[in-house]
Amino acid sequence: METDMRHQFVNRTFATRYGGTIDNYLGRTLREIVGDEGYKVVGPLAERALTGETVSYQRRRIDCGQLRHVEGIFIPDLTPTGNVVGLYVLIHDQKTPRKPLASAMG
Repeated sequence: METDMRHQFVNRTFATRYGGTIDNYLGRTLREIVGDEGYKVVGPLAERALTGETVSYQRRRIDCGQLRHVEGIFIPDLTPTGNVVGLYVLIHDQKTPRKPLASAMG
């Protein structure tokens, strides 16, 4: 994800999970993909990561009528001089929820 929170890459699993093709998500912002309610949760976390902090989270959400437990992490993409040029975003479903993680990993 770029610093303007536009997706430059998504994998097939992500696209399938959200009901589209890869091309449906390229160039779209985080808010456009997760919606206003989802952005209230993950937007501030992504913004923290854009300051250079690796940020992890857990959340529950309803997707296609099913309750999902999701764990995600925003990892800053840093230049050799330490400037943030984007974020790597890793998200996976949890079979069973874990205890809440600390708000950030450092």
